[in-house]
Amino acid sequence: MMTDITCPVELLSLEQAAFDQGRRQGYLKLRNEGAAPICLVEGTLALLDAQGAAAGRRPVRLEPSDAPPGQPFECRLALDEYPPFESALLLAERVAFADGSVWTPDPARMMDATPPALEQGPERVALVAVAGHDAVCYPERRDSLWICACGRFNRWRWHACRRCGRDRDETLSRLTPARVQAAYARFVALEQAEEQQRLIRRAQESARKKRRLREAARRARRAALRKRRLLAALAALALLALLGYGLARLFTYAPYTGDGVTVELSPSPSIDYLRPVSGTGMPMAAQRQACAPEACAGRARTPSVRGPGAGVTLQGLWTKSPTSFVL
Repeated sequence: MMTDITCPVELLSLEQAAFDQGRRQGYLKLRNEGAAPICLVEGTLALLDAQGAAAGRRPVRLEPSDAPPGQPFECRLALDEYPPFESALLLAERVAFADGSVWTPDPARMMDATPPALEQGPERVALVAVAGHDAVCYPERRDSLWICACGRFNRWRWHACRRCGRDRDETLSRLTPARVQAAYARFVALEQAEEQQRLIRRAQESARKKRRLREAARRARRAALRKRRLLAALAALALLALLGYGLARLFTYAPYTGDGVTVELSPSPSIDYLRPVSGTGMPMAAQRQACAPEACAGRARTPSVRGPGAGVTLQGLWTKSPTSFVL
């Protein structure tokens, strides 16, 4: 692109917005490189598509409300009649300042201001990583000009880039291909070391988390075991209590009364099973003692059954023989 590098205005960016009924609006961000505020910019807007090819040209007339020297400013532009495009270049043809001065391009100073090409690849990646996201080429000097890493052509007497503000001497000395590659190698090594440290920390954190989970599971198992043991102990105590209650009821004497009949039990006499027994199944001495009137006088009565109407009392002794009852 042929341009005069002494142009006091430069297009920094252009953003597009679409509205209803197909209306479009452009927001231009420019920079005043002059010594006085700019009040008018006339020129041509070169439109570019996504591949950087020309998509058309449109004349523009911009009247900024506030464009102080050395500062960026914004302007709006209606794009209703413009074809679709991705980016644009401003070719200023007349710039008027608030002090009454006017700048116009000098044909003798016109030159091709296309920055040196740097294809996408490892070198471009290294340059962007070291110099910044706006870097498009390696800086270099051309006669009375120097090209910044951002692609801006500057006069040699300008110690800072008119577009990005990079220092001339530092940019030319630091951003050489060899130094950029060396700095990028150190950058990659540092990134790899940091990534390795992050992986180690992540693994350590994962191990600590697993240990915490195992410990929590172990505590949960212990609590469940204690709970089961407690429940088992309570169940055993309840079972023992029920068993004791049943045994107490079984061996506790309680006379039965029902249907007007009362049954009372008295203890049987002690029997010596080593002595000969009589035909009744009881030892003879024990039988004689049990049947003697004086033996029954001082102890509980033998089993008796009383009926309300009969008035009959049956007395006797149960013997070992289930069929013998002594009256």
